[in-house]
Amino acid sequence: MSDHTRILCNALWIAHPVLQTVIAIVMFRRSQHRAFKYFFAYIVVQILAFAVVFPAYLYNSVAFFTFPGLPLQSALCWFQGHSRSLPRCVSPFHTLRDLAPYCSTGGLVMLLVAGVVSVSANSSDTAPWVEAS
Repeated sequence: MSDHTRILCNALWIAHPVLQTVIAIVMFRRSQHRAFKYFFAYIVVQILAFAVVFPAYLYNSVAFFTFPGLPLQSALCWFQGHSRSLPRCVSPFHTLRDLAPYCSTGGLVMLLVAGVVSVSANSSDTAPWVEAS
């Protein structure tokens, strides 16, 4: 990977927790973290997951591939979809109201896939980039 590509890749990695931190701060200052508690928890977990995953990615650690945060993130996403705050957010948009049942099903599928990926990733004692001899 060239240096320019590596810099761009790292900038994109860092951009999402920075933006999520701004969102969390704005939500906290406006006291919206109580109304949207699952979404706020999801953002905080995403920021904490970045603090673990990004250094592991930089140093090619096995922790990058075995981080157990994906099921937790998916569960929080699913709870957000089932909270009472979601209908309030989408009520002005009739098309989104029609799609609401599919969002909960998609969240459940994401949770199941995250669990399977987490279990399968933790089943190996060797790092994915190490070739078996």
